[in-house]
Amino acid sequence: MSISATISSTVSATISNVVQGITKLFIDLFGANLAAAYFIKDLGSKRGEVDGAINPVVRVRRNSGDLLSFPAKDVSSGVMLDWVKRPGAFVNDGYETFSNNATGDGFTVTNSFLLANASSSTVSGTSGDVVTVDFDIVVTTGSPALFLRQNGGIPASNSVDLTTDGSKSITLTATGAFNNFNFGEGDNPSEFTVSNCRFSTADGLVNKLYDGALHPTTAGTQVAMNFDGLASHVSVNAPNFQTSDNSGKITFNLIMKTVSTASLFAAGNTNSSTPRLRSYVDNNGAVIVKFDGVDVGDQSGTVKTANNSILANVNYEIEISSTGSNWVIKINGATKSLTAFDDGNTGQWFNELSANAARYITLGYDRKGVVSSSLNDTLDGTIYDFKYYNPSNVLILHWQGYGDSNSNWEDQAGSVDATVYNASGTFDPSVAIHYDAVQDTVANMPKIVEAGALVTEGILFDGDDDFLETSFSPGTASSQSLFTIFQATTVDGNFRTPLDARDTNDDGIGFGIATPIGFRFHVDAADRNATPNTNKEMLSGIYGASASALYQKGTQVSTGSAPSALSGVAGNYIIGNTGDGTGSTSFAGPIMGIFIYSADKSSQRIAIEASLAKSFNITLD
Repeated sequence: MSISATISSTVSATISNVVQGITKLFIDLFGANLAAAYFIKDLGSKRGEVDGAINPVVRVRRNSGDLLSFPAKDVSSGVMLDWVKRPGAFVNDGYETFSNNATGDGFTVTNSFLLANASSSTVSGTSGDVVTVDFDIVVTTGSPALFLRQNGGIPASNSVDLTTDGSKSITLTATGAFNNFNFGEGDNPSEFTVSNCRFSTADGLVNKLYDGALHPTTAGTQVAMNFDGLASHVSVNAPNFQTSDNSGKITFNLIMKTVSTASLFAAGNTNSSTPRLRSYVDNNGAVIVKFDGVDVGDQSGTVKTANNSILANVNYEIEISSTGSNWVIKINGATKSLTAFDDGNTGQWFNELSANAARYITLGYDRKGVVSSSLNDTLDGTIYDFKYYNPSNVLILHWQGYGDSNSNWEDQAGSVDATVYNASGTFDPSVAIHYDAVQDTVANMPKIVEAGALVTEGILFDGDDDFLETSFSPGTASSQSLFTIFQATTVDGNFRTPLDARDTNDDGIGFGIATPIGFRFHVDAADRNATPNTNKEMLSGIYGASASALYQKGTQVSTGSAPSALSGVAGNYIIGNTGDGTGSTSFAGPIMGIFIYSADKSSQRIAIEASLAKSFNITLD
């Protein structure tokens, strides 16, 4: 591999601009071959509008369970932190009139004769823990009180009476276990309004890091299967979607080239013209879930979103779930208002299908292997990253769909492989396919806010079980370039990984940290090592032309031969772990940035490192 020390005049000018502070142009300047990029800084994300935000970098979960997406400017300005510290909706227990405000940080109540409480289950802890609650209050009558408690029991902390209007900052010290803070009525009658409520122990968890890379449609870019609107579809025989409590969740990405009645997924018998459970988009761009019958004119057992929920040539993340008693539809993370017809929103799910009716699950059409031109409901566009979660929110099926062969529809989570019918090539999208890094299990989410404070830089991994999974795999690549900025707070005998893609036999590519081997960049069995530390660090791993090299803060520390191509990685890149979720491979500390190139970037390495060093305040060696 040639590691060139000569920088062209163009690259030199680029470095000069970067040194002057033009870091927001990173994606524009160094976007070529950038397969995926994850960062919190404002580096010029190309993510576009998604989940209600323009160019978001992160989707955050606050203690109340709410999710919201934020661009980099809202992270640095404090907007995201302020949202995390809001308790969300309070729960009424006994007030005669009660209404939460529209900003998720207060309520208004009246009460005249019964004991009453308004609680927020956003805090928890044990005796001796301290929670500070800041808020404004207007007391019309009565003397409400603030205290911690466990469930609906007696106070589990000091209780502070609130008899005057104004801005308050109340410190509560727990005298026992607690799982909420509570505004009690104090005496009767009582009438008061709480607003601008914030609490000190709020955590902000990372549900998603958005891929901010620019993904033009060019040769070699990973694309999805083309559903031609005529006959192409995907089906599988007898997946086990039925559950004991009749609930579950399906998610997938959808792009429609034309918006017309088109089946998204359907469950039924191979010879049946009326699937029993079906989701489709109608001519008006509404997303519909229907139980028992394909005829769109028959509205029984149907719910639908508003018209124009789906527009042509827009990439949507769709989530369709059942609680067991009703359906929920989310589009790009936002829960949609549903209109229910005839039978109402029943939430009838796979469990209510007979074994025969659930015999086949089909994507892009309503019947496996059978196409009728008179129905005109095949999908014109693409579906990819189709996932099914059981009632415990455990992923049990994942079809990536990055092509039109059966191998592209093998189950990444289990063994339920799908079959492609009437393949019609790959999809040439007018919008980019992104590889967001996601974690849906709360216990495995890293933090961006800890105990009411913004993580100093990046997002914080606990070294125990936190990780994020991308949807991008290096496969059998013959070149890759990885750049990562992090700070390892734990360096021990465990091989902890800030970024890795490998199989169980350790084939793959990525970074690791352990004693005594130090920092490691591995390409299958070809390892490049450097001396570890617990400071903020930037590692660059360059792989190409049957060679690999590791750079530490811009200085080459190891180089040598490597395989001509990776052995074939089935898994995706994982941030913070090797993918098994175990403490032995979990990274401990903040990760500030991940940049994955699908090419040997030796010629631009110096410029890329200089730009990242400026952005993340790193001094190159």
